[in-house]
Amino acid sequence: MFFLTDTVLGYGALAELASELKNHGSKRPLVVTDRGILQAGLIDRVVAALGVEPAATFHDTPANPTKDACVEAARLFTESGADGVVAVGGGSPIDLAKAVLVLATHEGAVETYDASLGGTARIDGTRLPPLFAIPTTAGTGSEVGQSAVISVPGARKYILRHPDMKPRVAISDPELTLTLPAAMTAGSGMDAMSHCIEGFLSPRLNPPAAAVALDGLKRIWTHLERAVEDGQDREARWHLLLGSAEGGMAMTNGLGSVHAMSHAAGGLHELKLHHGTLNAIFLPDVLRFNAEAPDVDLAPLAEATNCTSVSAFIDAIEARNERLGLPASIAAMGVSRELVPDLARTAKADFTDRTNSRPAGEDDYTRLFEHQFGAVA
Repeated sequence: MFFLTDTVLGYGALAELASELKNHGSKRPLVVTDRGILQAGLIDRVVAALGVEPAATFHDTPANPTKDACVEAARLFTESGADGVVAVGGGSPIDLAKAVLVLATHEGAVETYDASLGGTARIDGTRLPPLFAIPTTAGTGSEVGQSAVISVPGARKYILRHPDMKPRVAISDPELTLTLPAAMTAGSGMDAMSHCIEGFLSPRLNPPAAAVALDGLKRIWTHLERAVEDGQDREARWHLLLGSAEGGMAMTNGLGSVHAMSHAAGGLHELKLHHGTLNAIFLPDVLRFNAEAPDVDLAPLAEATNCTSVSAFIDAIEARNERLGLPASIAAMGVSRELVPDLARTAKADFTDRTNSRPAGEDDYTRLFEHQFGAVA
């Protein structure tokens, strides 16, 4: 397990960016972001804090980073003579930036490095330039993680994963999250919560990861609704950003069927479904499925959230989703029931299926997906 990303957390942390670039020898970084961050004016603040001129800026990161966007950004990295990458935004720009590290320094397509196909062994970590992550949402934990989820139209999502893909430094300044809209705060916060929960439930024995997961869960559980109700709640934003990072640390221990299902549904490219919202939707059903196994203990999760029982904890997640205004099902998000067989096969093939706390077969995924079409709101 690797917790090797230096994290600068706190209001005003962005001021540390220039010294961190210098410490890691980056004089011409490529800045990677998306158009929403660009239009919000946050990139101007980041560029002003670099202390050097960026080699170039790539601002066309899609909501779910695609193979084509990764290839284009890697080309820009090479042509601009960049020597590092600064990723600004949510999980999409940070994940795309991680793929750039690989594609700009290795031969082959994104699929070549898919972890489920042995791609991790094909990555030479010594070739990867330094990555600096500046999260503007509190959700994915990608700023401290070693994985990138990349979409390939017409195929399932691919996961690139290597210890040296982790950012060298995460600059986590809650000031950059204060203008995040309520809906994005809700969806990204539930994403972070799912990382803490699935990281805790991973069958891999790792007590430090379990402790980090429970601490992150407590912070998110306590502060998420506060931040959704009042985006300027500085204390809540601080705790959410820390909880998100803790979720990112916990998920290095493995995720599970919630993410397997989210990756499958997120692969429906024409719908552009939000990953964190999908996790929130699938979380209660998967937890009930896991709780049926006698060797899976969800009681510490209930205790951490002051719920009286496991069933009360799962019910409380459903109630919270409703209060946050999240969809009740993927059917309500426009997914067709006829896609269930394909979704079930894709979920079973996903890398994260391997570390679900209870083994799940394709028939289990079929039942879990089918349940989504009896709960349309």
